[in-house]
Amino acid sequence: MKKITIFQDDSNAVLYDQDEENISSYSKRLVEVLENSNVTILEFSNSIILIRPSKISSILIEEVIKDEERFIESKLIEEDVVIDEE
Repeated sequence: MKKITIFQDDSNAVLYDQDEENISSYSKRLVEVLENSNVTILEFSNSIILIRPSKISSILIEEVIKDEERFIESKLIEEDVVIDEE
């Protein structure tokens, strides 16, 4: 699992991806996004983000260790639960 932090001018976005590709290859795919001048859609395992590459100052890609991965997965499952209050 990878943790991707996108640093923008006024905020940061933290996303997780369960892709098992090595970080070097993974980062090369993200470089293609930064080279784009249009609004771009990035799709990850559990989320999608629409970004304007010109507003991104940097992207940090980290490999998540197994214990942290289990914790994150449990949190993502909790967030997916929708409570109907009717």
